[in-house]
Amino acid sequence: MIGSSGGIPIEHQASALKQALQQLVDRTPVGVSADLHLQWLIGELSLTSSLSPTEGHRLLQTAVQALKDLVTAYHEAGHVLAYYTLTPPDRVRLDSVCFRESASAGVEAGLTYTRIAAPWWPDPARRGEVVRELACILAGKYAEPALAGGVQLSGSDQDDQEKAAELLQLIPEGQHTRARQRAQLLLESLDLQLLPRLAAHLHERWVRGETSIPVPELAPLLTSAEGVQ
Repeated sequence: MIGSSGGIPIEHQASALKQALQQLVDRTPVGVSADLHLQWLIGELSLTSSLSPTEGHRLLQTAVQALKDLVTAYHEAGHVLAYYTLTPPDRVRLDSVCFRESASAGVEAGLTYTRIAAPWWPDPARRGEVVRELACILAGKYAEPALAGGVQLSGSDQDDQEKAAELLQLIPEGQHTRARQRAQLLLESLDLQLLPRLAAHLHERWVRGETSIPVPELAPLLTSAEGVQ
């Protein structure tokens, strides 16, 4: 695991993190202040050989957290895009993306929505609705970009997997695999070109200190790849 004391030299960890951060920054149109900070981090990761072990580990921790913050933005962007695309607006009102600082996990985020009309979403009697809700739950992990340098971040979808397992209890166990396959097809139908700008927007507003971002304000970013922040 990057940033741990697993015997991997700091310089090698720094090189991997630098690659992952640079790739993600190149892909994501983050705001000016965030870009300056991330570019500074990328530059510092090239200089770890001149740092003391304590300074080096501190820099790695900072870089890992910056990477997690960006990946979290993509994760939540995936949920927003899926719910916006796959759920009926006359029965599901998307409310807000909420961020909070966690001492153990750094940035934590979640999408809130309200069921506004019966039958309440998802209707267990309608298999297609259960599958669409499943796709929305799994969309966060699906939206996370593959990271360069062999960097892997674990645990980002633990809550989602628990929700998915609970949701699948609404259908017979023998049909769970088929439901996941159908959910995967729905995920593959999403317009992933929308994700970088949407993720950048969420990231920038979190950096500015906002903890709740109303989903209606994100509509321009969910309807066109040319949407602006």
